[in-house]
Amino acid sequence: MKCKMDFTALFIGRVCAILLLLGFKVSKAATFQTLGPEGPVVATVGGDALLTCHLSPGLSAQAMEIRWYRKHSDFIVLLYRKGTEHEDQQMLEYHGRTQLLTHAIVNGSVTLGIHPVRVTDEGEYRCYFESDTYHDEAALELMVKGSPSDPLVLLQGYQKGGILVTCKSSGWYPEPQMLWRKDGGKDLQPTSGQVKRDLNGLFEVQSTLILTADTNGKHTCVVQNTTTNQRRQTSLYVADSFFSMVSSAVITLLILLALFVVIMIPAIYFFHKQHQEKGILAEELDYWRARSYAVDVTLDPDTASPYLVLTEDQKSVNCVEMRQPYPDLIQRFDTRLCILGAEGFNSGQAYWEVEVGHEAYLTLGAAAQSVERKSAVRLSSEAGIWALQLHKGQYRALTSPEVCLPLRAKSEKIGVFLDYQRGQLTFYSVDNLTKMHTFHKRFSETVFPFFWICDTQTSFRLCPKPL
Repeated sequence: MKCKMDFTALFIGRVCAILLLLGFKVSKAATFQTLGPEGPVVATVGGDALLTCHLSPGLSAQAMEIRWYRKHSDFIVLLYRKGTEHEDQQMLEYHGRTQLLTHAIVNGSVTLGIHPVRVTDEGEYRCYFESDTYHDEAALELMVKGSPSDPLVLLQGYQKGGILVTCKSSGWYPEPQMLWRKDGGKDLQPTSGQVKRDLNGLFEVQSTLILTADTNGKHTCVVQNTTTNQRRQTSLYVADSFFSMVSSAVITLLILLALFVVIMIPAIYFFHKQHQEKGILAEELDYWRARSYAVDVTLDPDTASPYLVLTEDQKSVNCVEMRQPYPDLIQRFDTRLCILGAEGFNSGQAYWEVEVGHEAYLTLGAAAQSVERKSAVRLSSEAGIWALQLHKGQYRALTSPEVCLPLRAKSEKIGVFLDYQRGQLTFYSVDNLTKMHTFHKRFSETVFPFFWICDTQTSFRLCPKPL
């Protein structure tokens, strides 16, 4: 009897040990660790940023939710769920600029691509993986740098007993340090310096120096950024005999300069004003010529995103929260709030006008018939889209890199002129009768009017054919 009880206890103990071992293995198989790069990822403004995370062990992440976000889980850069990207939950500033590279997703590795990179993209990102039983995340840092120009050294003229020299350089990020250095490594004290930022957030630096008779030799303007290990420099050589020649000629130079100011400045102002007026008149004439090719454009319901509802006259759309039961046609956009015009053009000229608001967040222009519609639409001429983006009264041409447009005044009505034979797509401010931007492209397929609503509160309306 005792032998039988010992055998039973031994059997139960072994069963428990096996169950514990199996439970450990199941638990271990259900967990994973999310890993990112060891150091910061460096990207150049206007270029591409590739942020990679992977799982350890290398499990397939195809059925997982993958979320890239900043600061807080609601600040979504990209959301991947059930095999697709969900742009409706993405932050507006990343619309049209992100893509999830999934070629290694079966091994648990994915890459967030951002293009084109902006200064505001710099900072911490988090990649989050969630399966049915477990979740984990990793943090990584994106460092943004500029693509600076070589310093330009300019001789400005005679001042305070010496020659005023200015050094300029642009395209820097983060803010660089600019200094003057004499041969032998001695630093020189500049007369003045200036730092300013352009519309893209990049720094332009400027420094001036007065060269006197005791500062002959080699002078080097150095611009450097220790954070990104970038350095640019330009040298200027001043001969020993230079200042003796300058001192003897300075009186003559001043007399000639005074005569130039008295006689030439009024004439230059007069001719400049005439040239400016002729330029404005030429732009107006160019607008009226384009307008003579006006056509009546409507929207194509078969291309509309499932979250867009057309008005009865097919001249405008409304954004809705509920996905509409539209047929899943091959020509329909299903990842972005996009729609094409019903009329396509493969020859000749065509002009149409669009009403937009002061606060519109809208992309408009033209797209090739073969443009991608079933995955993330890349807004660039290489992808077959030529467009302007309007955001809070500012305008960007979606070239590579993007170009901010310095406009004279805001416009509530924009004209689009397609000259198929000449390979040009031109945008006009109808309110000011001025040209905004021109894309140059040798078209090889049918081109359609293109619209992308970047904010659900934004609306637009196609104008009737101008008379």
